Amino acid sequence: MYENLRRRIQTSKLESQRLLIPESFELTDAQADTVSSKSDLIERLGLELVPFGPRSMAIQAFPSLLANIVPGDFVQDLVDLLCERSVGLDAEKLLEEVLNMAACKAAIKAGQKLSDGEIQQLLADKEKTDYSSHCPHGRPTTIRFSIGDLERQFKRT
Repeated sequence: MYENLRRRIQTSKLESQRLLIPESFELTDAQADTVSSKSDLIERLGLELVPFGPRSMAIQAFPSLLANIVPGDFVQDLVDLLCERSVGLDAEKLLEEVLNMAACKAAIKAGQKLSDGEIQQLLADKEKTDYSSHCPHGRPTTIRFSIGDLERQFKRT
């Protein structure tokens, strides 16, 4: 997911889907200032945020690649990240932090049921990805067990 987001955002802004019903959220003054100052980055992510009152904004469009994420939750986390991390980071490092967060939120989670087709696609995508052995946070994405390891787990040795 991270590699896909990174590749797409390097060529242009992420493709977005307009929301049928815009989702609104509240902001503090500091958060509103951050959203205003980082509007270029927010637009590059495929987000369209518009004022929706004195202390609120509405999400009009959301990135298509992140379709399985709740837009309001993602935007609130994005605003929090931008408020915390934007000071002292150059634009490229900040973009990397944002993509890490987006990829993590959009990734398949433990216990999530997948169809056979989804599993096959995931494995095919893994083969095409340069750094697929770990997530952007450094956690492994796969673990290799030998037959001996499995036999020991089932007390067969």
